[in-house]
Formats: sequence, structure tokens, C-alpha cells
Amino acid sequence: MSLPRTGGDYACQSRVLGGGLGFVLSITGWWSRCFLWAPIYANILNVQFFQPLAYTFGLKDLAVNLNGKTASS
Repeated sequence: MSLPRTGGDYACQSRVLGGGLGFVLSITGWWSRCFLWAPIYANILNVQFFQPLAYTFGLKDLAVNLNGKTASS
């Protein structure tokens, strides 16, 4: 069997294992990647958007709190 040029994991697994089992294995792999990358993207959004936005509006305490560090006086 040759690998299909389009369709990715689902196309290959559904041809080898059948439609139902191929779908289950493909979608669980996709879900696990989503759960892995969600906190990474949340951290990027926090560092590159929310913290600079808070500093821009003069909310230094909020920006420091978003960083997880306490403000020193």
C-alpha cells in the first residue's frame, strides 16, 4: 500500500483499519495535539498581547500580576 498524497492521517488509517476505527484514532490524535498546544498559545497571548496592553494603559500592577510576579515598591 502506498501512502495517499492528500488526506493525512485519516486517509491512511481509514484505508488500513476501516472508516470507524481510522476516524477514532485520527480524531484522538488531533484532540491530544489541541490540548497540548492550548496552554502554549495562551502563554503567547498573555506575553505578547495582554501584558503589553496593560502597560500601554498604565496598569503596571496588572501587567506584573499577569507575569506571575509580585510588584515591588
